[in-house]
Amino acid sequence: MRRTVFVLIISALISCKNNSKENTSGVKESISTIEVLVSQNDLQIANKNVEPNYIFLEQRDKNSAIADISKLIYFDDKIIILDKQSNKVFLFDNSGNFISEIGRAGKGPGEFLRVSDILISKPDSCIELLDAGSQKILRMDKQFNYFTSINLPFFCQNFHKSIQGEYWFFTNNQANTSKDTKESFNIIKADENVENLSFFIPIQEHMKDLVIATPYSFTNSVNASIFALPLENTLYSIHNDTVTRKYVIDFGENNLPLKYIEPLKKIETTNFPERFNILNQINKTDYAYMIHSVFETDHHVYFQFQRDKKVYGTLLNKDDWQYKTGIIPPLFGQPVYFTNNQISTVIYPHNLSGVASDSSKGELELLLSKVRENDNPIIKQIMIE
Repeated sequence: MRRTVFVLIISALISCKNNSKENTSGVKESISTIEVLVSQNDLQIANKNVEPNYIFLEQRDKNSAIADISKLIYFDDKIIILDKQSNKVFLFDNSGNFISEIGRAGKGPGEFLRVSDILISKPDSCIELLDAGSQKILRMDKQFNYFTSINLPFFCQNFHKSIQGEYWFFTNNQANTSKDTKESFNIIKADENVENLSFFIPIQEHMKDLVIATPYSFTNSVNASIFALPLENTLYSIHNDTVTRKYVIDFGENNLPLKYIEPLKKIETTNFPERFNILNQINKTDYAYMIHSVFETDHHVYFQFQRDKKVYGTLLNKDDWQYKTGIIPPLFGQPVYFTNNQISTVIYPHNLSGVASDSSKGELELLLSKVRENDNPIIKQIMIE
């Protein structure tokens, strides 16, 4: 029997502030506030007239085995996959046939300790890997042939590169003081040689080094990025030369009260067990928090969040300001890539056995007939309404 769950219905009450005010953190504000109410339903965003497409990623041997799809990029009829858990990057064709992988651990040329992000450099179409373990960027050609690297003078988790070749780094609360101030910042801008640094969004003292590994908290589109900070109901945007506080999500009575966050301010930043104990207490509440899996295109904004130990998703159509929201269904998958009319998600075969047989029975039977429990993840491409 299926459990009763709670979902969110977003009202049409949107207030847009189009001022170009810049605050003390170097961030401009052009805010749309989205008010959220609670109701019961599942998230339904798929176009019912179009069947989803599945890409079954080939697994030839242990060298082509994927543990986790941490990032996915479609590029030149290829699929590039970052697997943080295995510390590897894979290359497949757009039908899912395995081409190659790289996973050279070390500190030498072309080697890396811990890849945390990957992107396609727009100015020259090179592949760039962010090695958070040794604080450097590795540059490779389309065949994964290494040719140079750039050292970083700070810690970071994600990065974006503009068409002009400038870098934007997301530190995710990792301490990184600048030459001119003792403050640490969540966003660092640099030129193509990672020099001439600029800093945005100071890290609050009680959040310093509190790195929460939520999936897809920083994502890139064609010419911009969107990101969320832990325990904030705010979506920020990086576009051209500007960081903007763009969307505020208001969950109303389901907003996380300050009383749950205030204790973090009274604990030493080095007391990680107690800090994570507070986060565990928050996780046990039925408040909405921890926005992640954020994507923005020309026509849509998508994000997920947690509430009552469940994961919810929300899709905004920016053309008509219509919203759909609800709890993530079992076979929806983890979103990894978004275009204007299609979302790509990932389904892991080892999770299929735990899906109730009365939940999307036809789809479940199809997937179970195609894969075994330990096979590579499945990419599901969903056309949205």
